[in-house]
Amino acid sequence: MKDKNYSIEKSPLYNLKNKRKLAEILGCSYKFLDCFVYSRNNYKIWQQAKKNGKGTRPVENPCDSLKKLQRKLNKLLSRIATNDYLMSGKKHTSYISNAQYHMNNPYVLCFDLKSFFQKASRKYIFLAFLNEFKMSSDIAWLLTDLVSIPNEDNTDGYIPTGAPTSQNVIFWAYKKTFDKIFSLAQKMNLKFSLYVDDITFSSKYPISNKLQKTIVKLFSQVDLKINIDKTEYFSKKDFKKVTGCIIGTNKNILVPNRKMKEIKDIAIQKDITTMNVPEIRSFFGKLNSIRQIQPNIFQALYEKARKRFFEIGAQYTTKKRKQSMRN
Repeated sequence: MKDKNYSIEKSPLYNLKNKRKLAEILGCSYKFLDCFVYSRNNYKIWQQAKKNGKGTRPVENPCDSLKKLQRKLNKLLSRIATNDYLMSGKKHTSYISNAQYHMNNPYVLCFDLKSFFQKASRKYIFLAFLNEFKMSSDIAWLLTDLVSIPNEDNTDGYIPTGAPTSQNVIFWAYKKTFDKIFSLAQKMNLKFSLYVDDITFSSKYPISNKLQKTIVKLFSQVDLKINIDKTEYFSKKDFKKVTGCIIGTNKNILVPNRKMKEIKDIAIQKDITTMNVPEIRSFFGKLNSIRQIQPNIFQALYEKARKRFFEIGAQYTTKKRKQSMRN
């Protein structure tokens, strides 16, 4: 059964003007909110290699007490009904359903917002809580502090990549701009979807090159930029790359060659039957991920990996694995 969604006006977050009520809603103490200090010390920060192997990206992971609060807040945000164009930050949608949304259209245009989380402004987060959620200014600023992180020089701040709230918060922060893009797409008879920082348009007919200029202008008005290097246009005969999936010429969703090669390389380099717990967890996870796109791909490898996964108790934590082996 799907979780119940409701309009923003029915959200417990709507029209909030009391810190004690906010503490009750978020399941934390009033003292925690009253004494909360906006600081980088609330996060563990490190650099993580990018999936494409080109450089690293920062990860800001909140401390346990803040993460618990953010999870509760995110649960409330994810229950607010949003337009169908939003494909991230809510249940029953994913990067795969985002690609499926466009699979019947032969022309596809993809944009990527450059350093979206790092360039996101606290001003727009605050304004979303103030204007969209009708909160008092002190509560709107407090929530802004709870979901953002200061810059390295302790000025202003941005949206942390490792926080549970980030995908939903960044949508609400720039919802007005995304709504303008949706209206534009409707006027041009285009399908539009948003998956975090990936913007996709599709059409039954060729897409005007004027669209890109308009999109660039709309985002420049809120100090955001399109990543020109990642802008891609696909026509009728092309295989179309959309949020980590490939839309085939037969209107089917396929696994990208890069991910298929990764699986094959691992299987060649390491015998599955000798993989240890971390290795089999990683490999089995990668297989499960691509099989969400193509359910029957690498069937023999999947069965072999699944057998090894459960054979050595990789589904358990270290403590539970030792207990199961003693039993």
